[in-house]
Amino acid sequence: MNIITVDEEVWKHLNERLKAISEYILKLEDTSYDSLWLNNHEVCQYLHISEKTLWRMRTNGQIAFSKMYGQYYYTIGAIKDMLNAKPCRPPMNM
Repeated sequence: MNIITVDEEVWKHLNERLKAISEYILKLEDTSYDSLWLNNHEVCQYLHISEKTLWRMRTNGQIAFSKMYGQYYYTIGAIKDMLNAKPCRPPMNM
């Protein structure tokens, strides 16, 4: 095993560079699709629900949406928020 000594300033500079590289890689890995917009049909396919069910969710205020020229649009973030709003717990074993 070899022991390598490095000047303290060089070591600090190297650590700063490694930290910057690490932060850059983490930013690249964060491919957030929360702001991607989907239409009615795409949401129904994504959630495996009917358009009537999506209409009920929309009118009950369960999912956020935007309306443009008579078409409804939803963000993936809004879908995630709706799904996380009331998580189900598994039944307790007896």
